[in-house]
Amino acid sequence: MIGANNIIHDPAPVVALKGIDAFAMDIELQFRVRHPSDRIPARNELIDLVYRQCIETGISLALPASSSVLVENIHTNHASQATLQELLQSNPIFADIEQAELHKLAASAKLRQYRPGAIIFEAADSASNLMIVRSGAASALYDGAEVLRLAPGAIFGQIDGVPRTTKYEALTVVETYEIDGLTLATLFKDHPEMQDNLTRHLSGITGNGSAAGSSRGEHASILRTVRGLLGK
Repeated sequence: MIGANNIIHDPAPVVALKGIDAFAMDIELQFRVRHPSDRIPARNELIDLVYRQCIETGISLALPASSSVLVENIHTNHASQATLQELLQSNPIFADIEQAELHKLAASAKLRQYRPGAIIFEAADSASNLMIVRSGAASALYDGAEVLRLAPGAIFGQIDGVPRTTKYEALTVVETYEIDGLTLATLFKDHPEMQDNLTRHLSGITGNGSAAGSSRGEHASILRTVRGLLGK
């Protein structure tokens, strides 16, 4: 749940083990939201995150307890871990890219690992590149404040046209695939629409930070006004 954006992380959410058998564990996720209207988005986000984490770590999902399907010779081996090509293919940004090009893009990527608290990427000091979270959770920081959490499959990085204002920090042990700017530039020549989509996506992360910074500035301005009225 550490990668979720729609739940409150302080106090921390709780994972409660309710049961276990030869095929599955029954787990209950307990969490808080900021507003009652956030309950459904938070639930949907967590279902998506749990599914993606299971895929990334090779965990097979069990049949529902209420299922009446008879399964013979069931295999309990872990499912294979998602490849970078599969992660890219599942993202709408890369939806129009041919399989051969996705394969070439995936083959050029480097797998990197970061400890909790490590700076994965700082846009102000980095050349153009693209990062895809393979496992773990990271935080996007703007002016020292968290504006977004990134889970497996999330895309971030720096390309031309995106403000260099965001820093990314590992919340857990994080594995990422890194695609260098030269490889991206070659792909952008054939697919300029993909560069536009990526620019909008990455600018959206920066936009979250700008909005948060603006909100903090407005809050400080209101406090100064109130103190002025009170003569403090």
